[in-house]
Amino acid sequence: MGKRTVDTTQCSRNMTHDSSRTHLQERFGQLPLEIVCAVVTFAARDSISAGHPQWVAQCLAVVCNIFRDAVEPVLVESVWIWQHTNFDNVRPGRFAGTKHVYIADPIDFPAKLFPSLQALTGSVLDVRHLQRVPYDLPPRLTLRYYTDAWTVARVDPLQIEAFHGVTHLRIKAYSPHECPLELLPASVTHLVLTLARWPKSGTVWGDDNSVQLENQITHILSNTGLRLARVLVCLDYLQPDVAVTVLAHLHQAFRANRDARLWVDMSNEAVPIKTSRERELLDPAQTIIWYTGRPLHAPLPPP
Repeated sequence: MGKRTVDTTQCSRNMTHDSSRTHLQERFGQLPLEIVCAVVTFAARDSISAGHPQWVAQCLAVVCNIFRDAVEPVLVESVWIWQHTNFDNVRPGRFAGTKHVYIADPIDFPAKLFPSLQALTGSVLDVRHLQRVPYDLPPRLTLRYYTDAWTVARVDPLQIEAFHGVTHLRIKAYSPHECPLELLPASVTHLVLTLARWPKSGTVWGDDNSVQLENQITHILSNTGLRLARVLVCLDYLQPDVAVTVLAHLHQAFRANRDARLWVDMSNEAVPIKTSRERELLDPAQTIIWYTGRPLHAPLPPP
């Protein structure tokens, strides 16, 4: 039998690595508690922003109460609410610092638990819940549908002028005949319209819808009482041939004034809904969705 050889180089590397790790652990343990908590919080936040499938914050939260308190603001910065979410045993004040709430299903939204919202993704009914408590509307508001209040609860939809204080307004499944943009509040500076594939029940987007859209956009861009910095028209959910037709209509309609505030976006048609929602949750302040797309009259990017 031959003699067994030992890779002393590898053993030396392992020992050096273990020694270095032990040394770092000892040094870390000697840091002031405030710095340790800050490091833990930064580590938790970086793992989320990097899109890790498993959040480091969830692991750190079960180490000890101190770590839990350090990562709690990260865990609740964005909150997803769906039909089975239960708020009965929520610790008082847990969501006091929550910035963004995404409400996926019709529920009785407990708005009083969220006093510091900067962004809300939900329905007109959810906005009603917020208006019943003494909180201002969040500056960034995304409506999944504009008229679903009537569909879900037989409640008349809020008029768009009721969104006073909202600076960034996004309306998904937007249909011109259902949403009077002429009544847009003066507080809105950024408007995103995601056009509905079926603006009327069972009817695809047609030329009449494009004309209505053109008239509404013309009105709000020419209204000197508004402070609009950008109007973004998203064609994501339209069928490709319909999206091309709508884009051509907008090019023709606004060719004369070439208003630099009018933008279009067709970049997300292949993004799954789940991925789109996750991307919103990873952006609690909702800073990305308002700045996608390109100016309507900018040259098309190379293929």
